[in-house]
Formats: sequence, structure tokens, C-alpha cells
Amino acid sequence: MKKESFTKEHSLILKGFMVMMLLFHHVFFGDTVAEKGIILCTGRVNFFANMVSYGRLCLSGFAFISAYGITCQLMACKGRMRDYLEICAGRLVKISASCVFVYVIAVIYKRFVVGQSIRQVYRDMSGPFHPPYMLLDALGLADLFDTPQINVTWWYFSYAIMLVCALPAIFILYRKVRVFAFPLAMFLLDDSMVGIAVLGVLFAYEDIFGKLEDAARRDRRFSLGILFACIAALACSYSIVAFERDSDPAMYWAGALFAVLVMLYFSKIPVFSSVMKGIGKHSATMFMTHTFIYMYFYEDFIYSFRKDYLIYGVLFGCSLATAVVIDTLRKLVRYDKLVAYINEKIKGILKGAGQL
Repeated sequence: MKKESFTKEHSLILKGFMVMMLLFHHVFFGDTVAEKGIILCTGRVNFFANMVSYGRLCLSGFAFISAYGITCQLMACKGRMRDYLEICAGRLVKISASCVFVYVIAVIYKRFVVGQSIRQVYRDMSGPFHPPYMLLDALGLADLFDTPQINVTWWYFSYAIMLVCALPAIFILYRKVRVFAFPLAMFLLDDSMVGIAVLGVLFAYEDIFGKLEDAARRDRRFSLGILFACIAALACSYSIVAFERDSDPAMYWAGALFAVLVMLYFSKIPVFSSVMKGIGKHSATMFMTHTFIYMYFYEDFIYSFRKDYLIYGVLFGCSLATAVVIDTLRKLVRYDKLVAYINEKIKGILKGAGQL
């Protein structure tokens, strides 16, 4: 991959921006404004509702960058099935390990600090408590098996796991049909998340980011053209969301558009890029914890601020502070070294199996 292509720094900026959209979408979602009596600083209720719906497009950004990053890894290996399995296994372990770490903290905090029942979460319709549901939830598999979840927004873990498992097949298929894969996924499959994954593969395989960077560097007019085209496409996405109050039709391309804007323009703004990178480093933990704060543990506190910008600011500050504490704790206990050790063991097992 070229040096000018989408880098880890760009990824952090994108994640920082996307997690800010996520918090905005969640804390004001649905009928929350009316139910909580929230005071809007603009007073424009319809516009605000449209922006809240538009915030859901952050999912497109997260899914796109995941598909892009995994595809880059698949392209870097020798194309052996064992290499693909190692990449997927490594990703799956990291996803579940991150979920487990926060899950344990959340369970302890819920039970001993907030004083809420854990057993109540994992009861079925007939009443009995099911410990296996806790394991599935801790591993990020609850939505996949349709079992109870301690945090409703953790459904994304199941999608991320399925995405990782499916990407080698999508990648192999893409090499056969190339650029036709995206229109096929977009128009024939009624699932925008699959289309996002295919677009991520396309951008990585065709080195779209590198080509855009080279073209923008050679011709400033082309650079401005890309900027206006991206803004126009995002404005079109907003129009779709405002008209239908459904962000799914705009999901296909929104993540890629945000990524292009980050690479070519936002990453070159010193203060903005530094702040977004800082937020991006903690974005995964912010995603895992923010719902606990505004929905499960401190709902009354968050919405007590009444005004939209204060509610959002307090939630953002609490989420970022919580993420910093948890990520620091994770480093202190050397949890990532344990995860790396597990991955090495898995690689050894796959290597041994490949020699049989």
C-alpha cells in the first residue's frame, strides 16, 4: 500500500468524527426530544430530527473502515487460506476481547455501584436465569444468537464478527468480478451493510485513496472538484434521510465519502486532526460505554441539563473520561499482551494444522 493511502492516522480521525456522530444520534434518537422536554438551541425541530437520523450514517463509516483495513491485510498476505484464517482469527479475538474487558467492568459497576440486578437481564420469558447468555453477551455474540444483552447498542459486535468472517469470501469474489461487485451488492442485495463491506474491499483493492491523493496533488482543480463532489453527495444523503427519515439508502456510500474527506482535507487541519485522533484512540471504548451512561445508569443526570448542546456536551465528556479510565486500566493490567499471546497461540495451532 502506498504511503499516501489511507493510514492509521486517517482512520483515527475518521473514528473520532464517527463516534461523535454516534453519540448525537443515540442521545436524541426517536421521540426523546419531546419526551424529555429538551430545549433546542435552534428551535428547528424538523431539522434537528433530520440531523439525529443522519447521525446513524456513522455506522457506514465504522463498517467501511473495518472492511478496508481487513482487505489491506488480506492483500498483504500470500493468499493462502491459512493466512486468511489467521487474519480473521486475530480480528475476532480482538473484537471479543475488547467486549469482554468492558463487559466485566460494566457488570461489576452495575451490580455493586448502581445496585441493579444482573440476573434480571438474562432471564427468559418464563423467568429462569441463564448463565450461558452472559457468556454470549460478553463475547459480543448475543445479537447473533438473539439472546438478552446488557447493552442494546452492542448488536454491532455481532455485525462486526459476521463482517470479519465474511470478508475473505467477499475479497475472493471481488477479485473475480472486480468493480461490478459494488453495483451488484447495492442493487441486488437488500442489505446496505453488505454493500458497505464490498465498497471497502473495492477501495482497498483498487487503491482508490492512493489514486485520489495522487490526482489531487497534481491538480488543485481536481482536488476542489473532489471536495465539492463529496459535499454534494453528503448533501444528497441528507436529503434522502430528511425525505424518508431512513438512513439505509445513504449507508452504501456515506462512509467512503467521510473517509475521502478525512484523508484529503480534514487530516490537513492541524488542531482538528489532532483532536479527532485523540478522540479516535478511545472511540471503541466510547462506543461500548456511552449507552450505559445516558440510558442505563445516569439517564436522569444526562437529561437534567435540558438544553441540547449541554446534554450532548455532558454525555461526550463523561463518555470520553470513562473511556480514558478504562483504556488506561487496560494498559496497566497488560490486557493487550494477553490478547496478543492468545493470538500467537491461535496462529501456532493454525500453522500446525496447515502442516498436517
